[in-house]
Amino acid sequence: MNHFKNLQTRSKLLLGFGVMCALLIGLAAMAYRTLAEMQRNERSVVGASNDAKTSAREIRAVQNGIRALMMERLLTQDGTQKADLDRRIEASSKEVAAGLDSLKAFVTKQGLAKDVALLAQAEGELAAYREGRAEARRLMDAGKRDEALKLAAGTQSERFERSGGTLLSVSDDLDEHSTAAVAESKRLFTKAVRIFVLVTLAAVLFALLMVWSMNRLIALPLRAVTSVAERVSAGELTVPVETEERSDEVGVLQRAFRNMVKELQKFASAAERIAAGDLTVQIGAADRANHAGTLQRALQTMVDNLRGLNRELQSGFAVLAASSTEILATVSQVAASAS
Repeated sequence: MNHFKNLQTRSKLLLGFGVMCALLIGLAAMAYRTLAEMQRNERSVVGASNDAKTSAREIRAVQNGIRALMMERLLTQDGTQKADLDRRIEASSKEVAAGLDSLKAFVTKQGLAKDVALLAQAEGELAAYREGRAEARRLMDAGKRDEALKLAAGTQSERFERSGGTLLSVSDDLDEHSTAAVAESKRLFTKAVRIFVLVTLAAVLFALLMVWSMNRLIALPLRAVTSVAERVSAGELTVPVETEERSDEVGVLQRAFRNMVKELQKFASAAERIAAGDLTVQIGAADRANHAGTLQRALQTMVDNLRGLNRELQSGFAVLAASSTEILATVSQVAASAS
């Protein structure tokens, strides 16, 4: 506090407003960073979760299409149509594999261990379904149509339902993950609001502290000096001037005013002694080159002139006394002669 008190007034003001500006800039930067983080979170996590959820549903839709194509493949007898259906089934299978790879990459990046396990399970189920599909195709090509239809309606149907249920679970988990991401965004927003409120309160408190400090360190001392100046101007030279050990402008002003009052008190005391007839008073040696000693030199010159007049009056009184003595002697002689 003493170091702050001894700073120049300009430095006090610059420091106070500098800290206020720093707090405001920090608050704006924090707001921008938090909002940018929230936007990134919503765009990357929520958007990616929705894309992954859509991908899981698309995989189920493609699997339904593969199942329909496979049933059509088992029922048709046309060789050309069978070849076309096989190509379409193969293309759809590649699309399912690509979708699964994309899902695995997303859930692995997000650290969703449960979904990683579910996708691994779905991969196994889809692989078993592909093997069953190939087996049914071989049975159909071998002329074992009933066995192929039995496999498709029994084991293959169960595998299809299990893989679809697993993909549905993944989609539900991604839904929960998206909801959690939105909740995280809300949490970040609430946290940002709290931080903004705290920083704003800190800025307001600091502003109040600066106002109180400036009032205590500058306004009150200047008000006290002004009061002393008014009393001195009214002729009251006995007023005490309080000073502080400060090196700023206020401290310099207090000390200068105290010294001025002391000098005026000295001059007033000397004037009182002169008025009482004491011409032995010494005003003090003033620097002739210093304009601040004008009053001191004037008082000293006045005392010197009064002393000269006093000496001249004393010399005149001595001459008058001698003349009176001579006149008295002459009168005595005349009286004697007359007698």
